[in-house]
Order: sequence, then C-alpha cells, then structure tokens
Amino acid sequence: MFYTRNNNITIIAVLDPALPQTVEQCKTTFAAAHGELDWLYTDDDIDANFSDAYLGSNNYDLTQCKEIKKNMLRSQRKPLLEAQDVAFQRALESGSSTTAIIQEKQRLRDITNLCDAATSLAELKTISISNN
Repeated sequence: MFYTRNNNITIIAVLDPALPQTVEQCKTTFAAAHGELDWLYTDDDIDANFSDAYLGSNNYDLTQCKEIKKNMLRSQRKPLLEAQDVAFQRALESGSSTTAIIQEKQRLRDITNLCDAATSLAELKTISISNN
C-alpha cells in the first residue's frame, strides 16, 4: 500500500495484486493519476475511518482525527435529533413530560465534546452515539 500527504489530506493507493510492479513502477502509476507527489510505501494496517489523517508509521494526526470523528457523529445524530424533535412536539401536544426528551437531545448535542477530550486514536474509536 502507498500513501502520500497533500494539503493535510492523506491519499491511500493500493494496486491490484494481479498487477505485479516494483515500488518505483507503483510510484509512477500513482503520480500519473494524482500528480507528482511523494509516494511512500507502507505495510501498516490503516484505519479506513481515519485514513485521511494517516501520517505514516502507524501515526495519525490526532487533531484531524478528532474532526473526522466529530463529522461522523454529527451525521449519525442528525436523524436521532430529528426523531427527538417529533417526540418533543407529540409530548407537548399530549401534555406528557418532555424531561427525558430534553435530556436525550442534550446528550446528542454534547457527544462531539467527547472528541475534544480524547487523547488517543483508541479513545476516539470508543466514542459512539449509542454508548455515551
């Protein structure tokens, strides 16, 4: 597997194993597709969710990983917040308590704050909409 970093984004490139090429041939192939970038070889198992933040040698840009995780959480919570909005409106219409709904909406809003407190990629991976 090859990677290069350009404008704070890591590009991962993998060739089909059926196309045997030397490292230099691979770099030439990728340069033709992505421009003259400095391609590096790695055999690391790169986390697909955080591949854009990969720095090489099993290292990741933690700040960038936090933003990636926040964006993932935001997209996951959007339909949940919308469902809570509907539940809130129904509770108001029926005169039911809205306390639990308000608490859940706040929990969903605060979920991205957990990313800021994370100090490692492993911690970021444990944060999820369902268990926090």
